[in-house]
This record gives sequence, C-alpha cells and structure tokens, in this order.
Amino acid sequence: MDEAAATAFADGVNAILANRTDRDDVDGAPFAVVRSLAPTWRTRFHRRMVRGTLWHLLALVVLCVVAGALGKWDLVLLTVPIGGFAWLGLWLGLYGVIRARRKRWLYRHGIMVTATRATMSRGAYIYPDATGTCRGFLHGEDGPTITVAHPLEDPADVLVPASPFTHLVNTGSSTEPGWRRASRRLRIVERLTRHAAAA
Repeated sequence: MDEAAATAFADGVNAILANRTDRDDVDGAPFAVVRSLAPTWRTRFHRRMVRGTLWHLLALVVLCVVAGALGKWDLVLLTVPIGGFAWLGLWLGLYGVIRARRKRWLYRHGIMVTATRATMSRGAYIYPDATGTCRGFLHGEDGPTITVAHPLEDPADVLVPASPFTHLVNTGSSTEPGWRRASRRLRIVERLTRHAAAA
C-alpha cells in the first residue's frame, strides 16, 4: 500500500468518525449475556430426590436383611421391585405436581417474555430480564422464539411452559446422565456467551 492510499483511507475514517454523535456510541452492554450459578428450583428438587433415593435404598436394604434373617425370602423378592417402582412413581408424580404448581404460580405472579434463538444450534435462547440484561438458557425446543416465564426476584430461574403430556413424556424419557447433560449445557452456554459478545 502506498502513502497516498493510506492517507486517503485515514482521511475517510476520520471523516466518518467526525460525523458521529454521543448518541451513536455503543458500550456493548446490550450484548452481554448473564448466566447465574445460583441453584434453581429444579436443581434443589433433584438434590432432594437423590438424598431421598439414598434413604429409600437404605430402608430397602435394612428391610431385606431383617426379612432374610427371619427366613421370609418371598418378602425380600417382592420388596425389591415393588419398592423401586413405588419410589420411581412417587418422585415422578411429585415432580409433575411441583412443576405444575410452579408453572401456575409463574403465570399469576411471574414475568412472561419471549426468548429468541441465539445461535443456529438447537436449544440456545436469550431473553431480556426486567433490567434489560440479556440472559441465556438451554431448552430442547427448535423454534425461532419461545415464551418463557421467570420470577421477578430471580430472572435466571426460567421456566418454559409446556403441556402436561409433553412434560410427562420428557421426564420419563430422559436417559442422559445428569453430569453429562450439565457439562454439555455448560459448554453450549459458554459458546452462547461468546457468540453474544462477538455480535
């Protein structure tokens, strides 16, 4: 590049910058995506479920040991499968009831906003909270926009309303281990944050 071309380029850039006003300045705040590390109601419920499962298994083992010591082997054979299925049914039902109550509470007292797909990958969405901060989350939907609800005091605790049948099918068919699903979601949220910062 010769000196005349460089001078012409610099003059052109300076002319464009001279016509800018303070109103044209952008600080980048609208492009920041906030990810909260506070546990949501779903995370707290899952922790309680794991603790309850461990206590239930301990009770089943104690019951089987006592029944075996008393020579009641038919009781042992019936207790293990019935106790396991009863526990699974109890927690799936309880999760459905708690989620339905939370959804009803969010419809009445929460904030409903429209989340837009952030990237071309499926499931990464961003939504504005009451302060105008963009927040990101992951969901299994593939539409360009979805409606989400969150409480006013904790906008990171987002819920995507779904039909009860869809929720029941999704709850019963989740086969991916929790730690793998969490690490995959964390990688997608980090990619979402980088994409929003670059935009």
